[in-house]
Amino acid sequence: MWHEGSCMVSQKATIGRVTAVLLAAVLIAAGGPACSQQYRVSCAVLSEGVVVERASAREGTLSQVAHDVEDGGQYREGWQCLLVSGRVRNTTTATLDVYLWVDGYDADGDRVASTLSTGTQKGYLHVDVPPESARDFEIAVSWSGQTRNLKLSASSDDGFAPAGYMKDQVLSLPIVPEPGATLVEGVVLEDASTRVGILEKGGFDVPTGRHLAKGDWCLLVSGRIRNTTAETLDVDVWIDGYDSEGERVASTVASDTREGFAQFDVAAGSSLNFEIAVSWSNEVRSLRIFADVGDSLMPLPAVPPSASPSGPISVSPPVGAYLPSGSKGEPSELLLLAVQVEEAPSSEEHYLHETGVTIQPGDTVLVVTGTLQNRHRAYPHVYMHADGYNAVGEQVAWTLEGAGLPGQAQTYIEPGQVGEFTMHLNAAEDVATIRIFAGVSPIIPP
Repeated sequence: MWHEGSCMVSQKATIGRVTAVLLAAVLIAAGGPACSQQYRVSCAVLSEGVVVERASAREGTLSQVAHDVEDGGQYREGWQCLLVSGRVRNTTTATLDVYLWVDGYDADGDRVASTLSTGTQKGYLHVDVPPESARDFEIAVSWSGQTRNLKLSASSDDGFAPAGYMKDQVLSLPIVPEPGATLVEGVVLEDASTRVGILEKGGFDVPTGRHLAKGDWCLLVSGRIRNTTAETLDVDVWIDGYDSEGERVASTVASDTREGFAQFDVAAGSSLNFEIAVSWSNEVRSLRIFADVGDSLMPLPAVPPSASPSGPISVSPPVGAYLPSGSKGEPSELLLLAVQVEEAPSSEEHYLHETGVTIQPGDTVLVVTGTLQNRHRAYPHVYMHADGYNAVGEQVAWTLEGAGLPGQAQTYIEPGQVGEFTMHLNAAEDVATIRIFAGVSPIIPP
């Protein structure tokens, strides 16, 4: 049974990319997608050359591993999802980059599902639509039995600024603190202003995990800070945007050169100009500038005497050290505060690719537990794995988790906070040492 939906045009983007055009189509059905029925919405909403000709939703299964950028949930190949398919038309004489994403809402209007991130869609689907032609699309959405309607949003990156704005337009957004205020001991904010800008390289919006492309619109915050001390200071600066309710809706764009914050060496008694890109959102009503020197905002927690492993298996690195991010020993910004190793029965089946052995529920495995402090300034997503070696240095144990990638575990720890981790390894009899590796990411690692 087909249910006709309704269409609406929204000038206020609340999700994901915000560019020139935002189209929204809502799929409404009495029973909701959980009723194993197929739903359709037909749209003819035209805005700046983009028409969504049709859209429908059905229950389906994933053809590849995915994760939910909103809540960090992991989805394996074959797991249940909602598949939203349709067709979008370009009515202009130039090729358009069209970006599509879908969100699901319950009966009370609360968002309970969103576009999944996979190898082909990074929290949104990018479609190149040739002039005066149409392209079909299919978007995988996280499954929730509470979903009662879906909103399909589309934007076109066609060179126009978001509605009502233009490039380099100066904005009168309030900035906290005001010029003259001390950002952190020894660092004073002398000036700050905001204008509309365009990203020169791709990156990520850390709060949502959404991918940002070169050419996306952003907020450019320019200003000047002064070092009032008699020595050079290593100053980290980052900026967040807040809506009218005080909720964070924008942040410093994370890229390969700026990991969610900007780092400046400010000479003694001198000033330094800065410019920082902040992700675009029409909901931003104020900006706040933060700064830190020498991780003063991240005090080191105390390490308890019982933090080191007490059994026959040693752990590297030792408690109180930063975990390496790779085999070459490059340190991460994850401080190991405690770790223990014990044997326990496995609660699930694992297939160990390295040896071809299947570990059955109840089989003995090694359980590595501990706590970390995330001392990265901005990234909250932690990925890690552990390797077990015998007395002569041969690897005999591997991580059994498969979060995103085989042999990888994941956890979430806010910057500056302490969190726990758990990993499982096969229980080889001759394990003498376990080496732990970890890193941080602005998004849930693949």
